[in-house]
Amino acid sequence: IESTASQALNTGWCPGPATRIELDYALNDLTQQKRLFGVAGNDSTKFNYAAYINSNGDLTFACGDEWKTVILTKADKARHTIIADSDKNTVEVLTDGRVVASGAITSVRTKKSLFMMALCGAMDNAAGTSVGTSACAMKIYGCKIYEAGELVRDFRPMALSNGVGCLVDAVTGYATYFGKG
Repeated sequence: IESTASQALNTGWCPGPATRIELDYALNDLTQQKRLFGVAGNDSTKFNYAAYINSNGDLTFACGDEWKTVILTKADKARHTIIADSDKNTVEVLTDGRVVASGAITSVRTKKSLFMMALCGAMDNAAGTSVGTSACAMKIYGCKIYEAGELVRDFRPMALSNGVGCLVDAVTGYATYFGKG
């Protein structure tokens, strides 16, 4: 399933200190300051959680009560899996199943986000209807979200009979479409 730079998917999940995400993706566009996934951040009243391309073109991860980043590698258009495990304090980028970049998460994490996490963007309201201007053009091959080791979302791409692409969550059974929550 593929997004444009104006679309994102609401995961329906609010990340917290024990969230792990495994996103299998390929970027279509290396435009800077775009989010692969996340909640809008830098507000100390909510928990920050995001993978994004920073102003230097680096693939970066940030999470915690404050915006503290881990720079992983230069962003590119190859297919990768990013695994951000807040519970284990690690973030990794894999290519063909092997780790090509990694880092330690050192931020303080005591809260749960007030906002649901988006894929291909960063959710910036509690209603889960706005991703602001941070949407990223990319392909999603799958995404799993765990909370304290329990699988809570398992998104798989699917094409419906009318040709519309969506992600179906194998945990909840719900389909999520680009541009909709």
